[in-house]
Amino acid sequence: MAEKKKPRVAICKFTSCSGCQQALLNAEDRLAEVFAALDIVYFIEGQRTNLAGPYDLALVEGSISREEEIERVKGLRAQTTTLIAVGACAVYGGPQALRNGADLRHLKEVSYERPGEIDALDRTEGIDAYVSVDYRVYGCGPNPEQLMEVISNVLQGRQPDLPQHCVCVECKLAGHTCLLVAGGLACMGPVTVAGCGAACPGSKRGCYGCFGPMSAPNAPALARIFETLGKNPDDIVRMFRNQDSNAAAFKEVALAYAQKRRLAA
Repeated sequence: MAEKKKPRVAICKFTSCSGCQQALLNAEDRLAEVFAALDIVYFIEGQRTNLAGPYDLALVEGSISREEEIERVKGLRAQTTTLIAVGACAVYGGPQALRNGADLRHLKEVSYERPGEIDALDRTEGIDAYVSVDYRVYGCGPNPEQLMEVISNVLQGRQPDLPQHCVCVECKLAGHTCLLVAGGLACMGPVTVAGCGAACPGSKRGCYGCFGPMSAPNAPALARIFETLGKNPDDIVRMFRNQDSNAAAFKEVALAYAQKRRLAA
């Protein structure tokens, strides 16, 4: 009986810090098991020999921030059966999207010695602004176990089941005292999707929303609670303009409070 052919896998990077690929490598307990089931033919950061498509599965880290990346991600999509956006940059545009809406020429001039050599799009976006995405793994960086779980489900032909509830559920399950209600700390947990294991609240720090918004978050209501805790519009804008600032729910609140800041000036 012929041996079953392993899926051809590409692990690709666009504009990012490579932290999401590191999260994959950090899944040490399951790495050997999952990698043994894959034929990883493209992984520039992890191996010397890299092959062209087609690919059965592609894990994509990074935002689209340059013109050449648009064509590259479209080419990857055209030769990939299942494409997974991994991490805040690939899903929402990441920290790079904080420049969206700013004067790009000014940013180049104050940031680089030779600004004319910087090739950048006017906006930074997640990859789904240009191609269809089959699955998304959230986080900056993503939870290694969650990432491996998605890969395992895809390999077995099952629909990955990532949580859509908020970080508060993880806090309750872990027995943490609510930092927002009992501690009076500004915490993004009520509007942030679970998956991190309530890492920051578990260390007595308010969640800062690095996994992006949960399903149907009431972000304006949380912002009003932050006001009762003494946070001014500047504070609230900064809290919602994080790694996932391009996510609609966070962007709308940040824009609303930026407007309040202008009116108060």
